[in-house]
Amino acid sequence: MFFSEFKQLAEIKAAGSKKLPTSNTVWGLLIQESMLAVCNKTIPIDLLETDPEAADTYRWVSPSQFVRYPNKPIDDGDKIDIDEQLHNAVLYDFLFRHLKANKNNDYMALRDEQISDYEWSNYAFIKNLETYTEET
Repeated sequence: MFFSEFKQLAEIKAAGSKKLPTSNTVWGLLIQESMLAVCNKTIPIDLLETDPEAADTYRWVSPSQFVRYPNKPIDDGDKIDIDEQLHNAVLYDFLFRHLKANKNNDYMALRDEQISDYEWSNYAFIKNLETYTEET
């Protein structure tokens, strides 16, 4: 999904709600926040890296693999930097956070459903990743 498509979908889904951002910079920051929230809930395969010098580490998922920070979109032609199957999860997280829909958890439920579908589709791969937690 391209940045321009993401904005169009958000406008359609938020019709009649709070005003959406007007600047691409604000859009990009808010979308990146939602991508990171999704990265906290699942392991986006497209963001997996093994070389800490090649990308900024967001979180480790095994002793040898980490999730890198997704790039925030800047221009309308930029791709949303997360697995295609997670684009809608990012969209629903964005709508929940931006519209402050605290009384209506529909967006959160839709986000979680998208993540669950993603994990089911990629179960074999994700299952084989070792869970890595750093001891403090």
